[in-house]
Amino acid sequence: MHKDRIPPSALRRLSTIAGLKFQTTDELEPAHGIDVQKRAIEALDFGLSIQREGYNLFVMGNEGTGKLTAVKKLLEARAHSEPVPSDWCYVFNFAVPYAPRAIRLQPGHGRRLKSDMKQLVEDLKSALPAAFDAPDNRSRRRSLHDTLQEKRDALVQEVDARAKKRGATVLTTDDGLLVAPLDGDEPYGEEEFAELPQEEQARIMEVLDPVKQDLQDTLEQMPRHESEMRKKLRTLDREIAEGAIRPFFDDATKSWSHAPAVVDHLEAMRKDVVDNVARFLPNEEVEEHPTPPQQHRVPQDDKTLFASYHVNVLVDQSERKGAPVVLEDNPTYANLFGRMDHAPDSTGPASDFALIKAGALHKANGGYLILQVQKLLRDEQAWDALKRMLRSHEIRLESPERQMTLQNIVSLEPETVPLDVTVALLGERELFYGLLDVDPEFSGLFKIAVDFDDEFERNEANEALVARVLAAICKREKLLPLERGAVLRVIEHASRVAEEATKLTANWRRLADVAREADAHARRQNAKTITLAHIEGAFAARERRMGRVRELVLQQILDGSVLIDSAGSVVGQVNGLTVVEFGDVAIGSPARITARVGLGRGKVVNIEREVDLSGAIHSKGVLTFVGFLRERYGRDVPLAFDASLAFEQSYMPVDGDSASCAELCALLSAIANVKLTQGIAVTGSVNQRGELQVVGGVNDKIEGFFELCRARGLDGKQGVIVPRANARHLMLKPEVVEAANAGLFSVYAASTVDDVLALLSGLDPGERQQDGRFTQGSFNAKVVDTLELFAKKTRAYMGIDPDRAG
Repeated sequence: MHKDRIPPSALRRLSTIAGLKFQTTDELEPAHGIDVQKRAIEALDFGLSIQREGYNLFVMGNEGTGKLTAVKKLLEARAHSEPVPSDWCYVFNFAVPYAPRAIRLQPGHGRRLKSDMKQLVEDLKSALPAAFDAPDNRSRRRSLHDTLQEKRDALVQEVDARAKKRGATVLTTDDGLLVAPLDGDEPYGEEEFAELPQEEQARIMEVLDPVKQDLQDTLEQMPRHESEMRKKLRTLDREIAEGAIRPFFDDATKSWSHAPAVVDHLEAMRKDVVDNVARFLPNEEVEEHPTPPQQHRVPQDDKTLFASYHVNVLVDQSERKGAPVVLEDNPTYANLFGRMDHAPDSTGPASDFALIKAGALHKANGGYLILQVQKLLRDEQAWDALKRMLRSHEIRLESPERQMTLQNIVSLEPETVPLDVTVALLGERELFYGLLDVDPEFSGLFKIAVDFDDEFERNEANEALVARVLAAICKREKLLPLERGAVLRVIEHASRVAEEATKLTANWRRLADVAREADAHARRQNAKTITLAHIEGAFAARERRMGRVRELVLQQILDGSVLIDSAGSVVGQVNGLTVVEFGDVAIGSPARITARVGLGRGKVVNIEREVDLSGAIHSKGVLTFVGFLRERYGRDVPLAFDASLAFEQSYMPVDGDSASCAELCALLSAIANVKLTQGIAVTGSVNQRGELQVVGGVNDKIEGFFELCRARGLDGKQGVIVPRANARHLMLKPEVVEAANAGLFSVYAASTVDDVLALLSGLDPGERQQDGRFTQGSFNAKVVDTLELFAKKTRAYMGIDPDRAG
């Protein structure tokens, strides 16, 4: 076996969990994935212990690590021992109608206040009409009306007496009071008056004019008398109303004496009832006793007639045990901070305090609010408002439409509610560091970072923990139990997801998905447990579902549409390896990398870069190995060549430096004119010292090339070279390991570019001797020989003696 060939046993780390005895997960004690997140738990506990401004939480980590479940569970456990926060109600503000008052009450008292106020109104609706209908009160009100009528009649009689002295009289008709001339003791009829001579008619009309003026002057005194009467009537009505409602308000005030805000509201309501007693009386009473214009809008239908006396229970804590933990999955402005619904009004849309709805911040007040930051940031107004309210420690309910002046609406300005809440934002690390960079307010409001690990150490204890977490998933979701072999396979998959044999993924969602899909396969076969075969079936089915692009790429190579050699040897050509990710699906495939050289001045043209298809990291990789070329070969001989590098048949952007070793090998092969095997693909980044550096996606890259070789027929000469530092990342599919065991496929570990050249060319890379030259016949010696030849040709072309020094 080649010294650099990785033993097949090291291509995939198997699981045994020898210390955990079980046949199925039904025998295991369930566990929670949070147990591996010790750093995150410590940060959570520390952050929650600081009850200071700005000590809110940002919980970061990749999706699927159980952040939400863990944070919710920990917060609920803490909140259970904390006091239940207050109820909050909105009531009508009789002094400032557009600014409803917020009332804070003991937990559960909001519902009681609503009920008490409803009963109070019902009592008043019965008591007031009865009081006004009492014989004594009706008599007193009638007496005032009679007094006014008598005064009116007396004044008219006085005018009539003065009129008769002038030969006229005052008549009462259906159209009102009328002045008529007298013919003796009787007034003229219309026909009689018309038969009088014109001169006589004119004389009589002159007599009537002073009488008419006298009547008008007298009638003008009536509004003053009527006003005096109405004033006396209002005083009487207030006296009646005060007497009727006093016992009810006295009882309510005594019952709520422990809540000063309620007592104040009852007093304001009492005054309003007295001022607007007409709304409690039958229509005929209202007609007899017209009241002055109301100070606020009074609905006229029976359903909303007494709306200003209702109680809007914004937050009801009557059923709560401990502090609230609220998860708002859709953190829009309205869902977070509440909203004011609008009711139609004769003057246009108008808000009603009874239509104020609580938001998540109201519900979480006194406890904890959990938000997904990615969803929150979709609504810029919501994010800005949240920061503003956390700074001010109060919830201000505002209409976003009013803020943006998009609608011409009449809107309420509810009294603010004091805010005491701890907010936990959940999101990816990129969002956390991005907000730190672009939002100056962020760091002052979210001072505690809770970082969930994406992976954890793979040891027997943690493998056993994964088994117990799988047991918990099966129990919680009522899945069939997993047999031991199935559990071991899922543990191995956890290392594959972590992309490291010494680690296990903390992405519990992906492991749960495997169990769910295997459960579906098992049930279709009427199995009682989930076996290893069911797990393998779930993997195969998933690969089949998501394999269209992978199969298309492979087919294009097999049918010759994409040119990739997997056998033979070629100068200046290497099979590099690429990986493309679609969500949690990664597709590895080979890519032909070619190099061409000619006389020049040491310029290496990265064709991808020239056409803007090279990413910054890929371009850096090329420049890095050019530095290696100068250091190794340019000390004694000028690099008198120009070269071009290309990813053949690549029409998409190329980034990353994992192909830099393959590019360097292709270039050195072109310079030395040495053929390189096409049956071995290469992945690895190279530094200026020629050392190979770790790359990502190594398992998918190896498997991509293996699939091609297997499709064409494995011959035992094929394989892949990876950086030695990547050996610990290997968790290859069982079929790759089987082929390696059979000697049909190999995976090599290389530390330097010289190791790679030796494997690809079959030549000794060569070492520098005491005279500074490389071992004769070695790969590096061939490179130097070519460079010296190029230098001589360049000097000769320039007319310089090629053998002259300098």
